[in-house]
Amino acid sequence: PVIIRKPSKITPDDKSMTIKKGKKRKISYGLPQGSTSSKITFSSSNKKIATVSSAGVVKAKKKGKAVITVQSGSKTVKCKVTVK
Repeated sequence: PVIIRKPSKITPDDKSMTIKKGKKRKISYGLPQGSTSSKITFSSSNKKIATVSSAGVVKAKKKGKAVITVQSGSKTVKCKVTVK
């Protein structure tokens, strides 16, 4: 049988990023070795500034700041996004 261990933490490659308006950038993250997660979700605190796809691709819509939340089970991490 396959044992699925929930991640004990999520580590983003960048805790903050700056993106030019109209551009896209993927949020990269790491999970502890040996852990797997069936579902990683992404959400934006301000969809007028930046949106994020289910694959973690952030699209900068207009100048401002937003926070992207990455969640796996009960573990979450936030990435600050500044759109210039």
